[in-house]
Amino acid sequence: MSIEKIYDYFRSYDKETYQVFACGDDTPSEQDIEAFESEFNIKLPEDFKEFTMSPLGGLYMEVREEIWPMAQSMKLHHSGSFAEESWFTASQAMCPST
Repeated sequence: MSIEKIYDYFRSYDKETYQVFACGDDTPSEQDIEAFESEFNIKLPEDFKEFTMSPLGGLYMEVREEIWPMAQSMKLHHSGSFAEESWFTASQAMCPST
């Protein structure tokens, strides 16, 4: 799928049901991608690199919280009780400045 088709889709998606997250202006540079490829000894496809370096890089879509609440992360303590555990979102993992 071309990057233009992706842009076209996200110009008209159902904004009342879904939220879209992307890196925006905090996209990886060509040097970042080259360093990643070098570190893991891989070669990423050119269309993937183009998409990753676009404002839609790190893109994901989720149902709005008020429609489908996100599950709470919990951990079991030695006493057998549960406690909330803090953790970061997918958007923070993909775009560190979010």
